[in-house]
Amino acid sequence: MPNISDFVATSYDRVPYKSQPFRQSHPDRLAVIATLHGMSPSPIERARVLELGCASGGNLLPIADQFPEGTFLGVDLSSRQIQDGQRLIEQAGLKNVELRHQDILAFDAPADSFDYILCHGVFL
Repeated sequence: MPNISDFVATSYDRVPYKSQPFRQSHPDRLAVIATLHGMSPSPIERARVLELGCASGGNLLPIADQFPEGTFLGVDLSSRQIQDGQRLIEQAGLKNVELRHQDILAFDAPADSFDYILCHGVFL
């Protein structure tokens, strides 16, 4: 019996998701909302940002370009999307971002690894 993750991955490989900036998930906006709720968010200039379901990086790469002192990791199930994103990273000359081909359900990291975690448009 086929694995549902394999089916989903290949469907996004056949018809890639249009990856573009999603302003509601920008760490600057998240920091303001956190501050308004009494939190003390990490400075966004040097933030460690994770995006789950990053596609080809259309949301994450502009943020990485805006904050060169930050570190950025995107994870997506589609190998095609990740390959497309890797080409964009090389073309832009970004050194502070990594895109990883991986099932987000299998992603594991220590709780304090990231200052901001972005996730939008992910359907399970």
